[in-house]
Amino acid sequence: MTSTGPLPRIESGQVPADLPDWMRDDRGLRAAYRFDSSSTALQFIVQVGLRAEQDNRHPHLDWRITTVELRLAPNQPEQLAAPELALARHISIEAGKLEAQVITGHQ
Repeated sequence: MTSTGPLPRIESGQVPADLPDWMRDDRGLRAAYRFDSSSTALQFIVQVGLRAEQDNRHPHLDWRITTVELRLAPNQPEQLAAPELALARHISIEAGKLEAQVITGHQ
């Protein structure tokens, strides 16, 4: 993907079809995963952190033993930019590699 500009406004609750792990709200995108162990959750956090640093993104993260919740909150939450969507895709792939369970309906 070469565009780095904002995408058209995505209404609350809607996400691109290729991001089924993620939910949209008025502050951005959010996802939550449950892992088999705390060490696997930490491995996931490290992978996310390395990619976020590389992409100069700053996801909000909450780690609770085997559960990791993430929020990608762009400067203009009503518009999702390509970098946030790319990071969300990467996070979903990493969670899948570690056989994470998607937690639906998280807050």
